[in-house]
Amino acid sequence: MMIDLSEDEALVLFELLHEYGSSDEGRELKVSHVAERNVLWALSAQLEKSLMAPFQTNYADLLSKAARGSENRVARSRSHAVLAIRGAG
Repeated sequence: MMIDLSEDEALVLFELLHEYGSSDEGRELKVSHVAERNVLWALSAQLEKSLMAPFQTNYADLLSKAARGSENRVARSRSHAVLAIRGAG
């Protein structure tokens, strides 16, 4: 299975998942089963392996730019991050 995301989308998704799992003070994401939590953790880990931006000193600026890019998305050629997921498909 492949999930095709723009770099902006991948970065915004990574931050969302990371924020939910980073502290007790973060936003709360309700899951109904431990398997759902594990899948979200696995997705976050795959994004972390694929992205360079979270390790840059200007991460906040890169994230802000990515959020604006995702909000203002138009039909045009984009650079993509492709997340490969082993399994059926």
